[in-house]
Amino acid sequence: MYDIKIKNCNNITIGYFKICSEKLNIKYGINGTGKTTISKAIDYFSNNDKLQTLRSFYSEEPASITITPTFNNVLIFNENFVNQVVFKESEVIGNPFEVFIKTPTYDLRKGKLDKHLATLRKLMEEDIKVVELRDTLSKLLGKFTTTTSRKLSKKGALGSLLSKKNLYNIPTQLASYRPFISDTDNNINWIAWKTQGDKFDTINKCPFCAEPLPQTHKEQTEIFSQIFKKSDSQKLKEVMDLLESLKVYLDPIQFNMLISYIKRDTPEDTIQLVFNKLYNEFDVLLKKFDAMINFGKKQIAIADISSLDAQINNMEIPAKLLVYFGGNLIIGIIGRINKNVKDLKAEVGKIKEEMGSLKGVMQATIKESQDDINRFLKTAGINYELEIQAEDENNSKTILKQCFSTKKTDVSNIRNHLSWGEKNVFSLILFMYYAKSQNPDLIISDDPI
Repeated sequence: MYDIKIKNCNNITIGYFKICSEKLNIKYGINGTGKTTISKAIDYFSNNDKLQTLRSFYSEEPASITITPTFNNVLIFNENFVNQVVFKESEVIGNPFEVFIKTPTYDLRKGKLDKHLATLRKLMEEDIKVVELRDTLSKLLGKFTTTTSRKLSKKGALGSLLSKKNLYNIPTQLASYRPFISDTDNNINWIAWKTQGDKFDTINKCPFCAEPLPQTHKEQTEIFSQIFKKSDSQKLKEVMDLLESLKVYLDPIQFNMLISYIKRDTPEDTIQLVFNKLYNEFDVLLKKFDAMINFGKKQIAIADISSLDAQINNMEIPAKLLVYFGGNLIIGIIGRINKNVKDLKAEVGKIKEEMGSLKGVMQATIKESQDDINRFLKTAGINYELEIQAEDENNSKTILKQCFSTKKTDVSNIRNHLSWGEKNVFSLILFMYYAKSQNPDLIISDDPI
């Protein structure tokens, strides 16, 4: 039993009444008695600002309502429901999946499915070594740019790799600079410093120590400016550092060959061929990793189930086709991943069984709801039918069809076609389903007829 006391709300100065739980409580009164005010006051119980909009003109005291014990969730059928929840454009009611399909039976079946999906996600938890390898590959490939035909462009790191002379292949004329250029901790900043300093070489004296410059200085400066630019040198150093960090994952022979191509005076077409192959192999592996990680993170909807086979097959790593990778570390990573992929394939079979069961529950629930509503509409003499279309939680809608002709067609702009009475009758049965989905503590029907 709930005890309610209401004061100073519209035309009600004070009132007491009780509501019996688990029963239909009918409060009858002629127009103007305050039935709508009571329903609003109960609805505004936990929002004092809204409650004060009902403040009476008969008293200076604030509007108030006490409910013992309190209601946590109140749902009201009134004009607001008709105007705000149903009949929007071509939709009969918003979020039909929650209203018509999400039954306890559905939740039970979906719970089983979610268990399988949780297993899939657990199988694909991020392996630390995979994450490290993925991050390094991502950084390395980010240094390169590709053309529309997926070939490496000289605008990226490839341009610095194609240089005949570089940080690792220093021309003999610049041999005196070797200690600075070979200093891997400071060489990039030194190149920038030296390039800036050359701008002050206007009186044939060293801008740093003011000593006379050697006769070879002019030739050295010209050669240096042609070969060593800070941006190109930095790109080259970053690529070399990243390749070095990948060394533990690469085949030793292939790794040494790559480094020798960079450090020696190698023809451009050879460098381009080698690094295009390297880029493509690294890119394939990176995409496999991305597919696995994204799969592990995403929430799989029912509609995705049919494509799971293709998604999982795309994760398998073709170890035999990898040329540049080698060694126990990468073999272990690929082995763990491919074992998980094999387990995933077996798991998909279980998921599809659950999916068949879940879809059966969905279709039965949809048919039961449609038939129930449409029988009610026919009995009430309303020449319209409801059609519920649902694929999953994220893809569902309700359509109104006219039954005035043998060819039943969809109704758009529903509000323009239904009369005031039809809207209210139709809204009442929709409210019944809506109320079941919301599971409120109290349902108030304010003048339902």
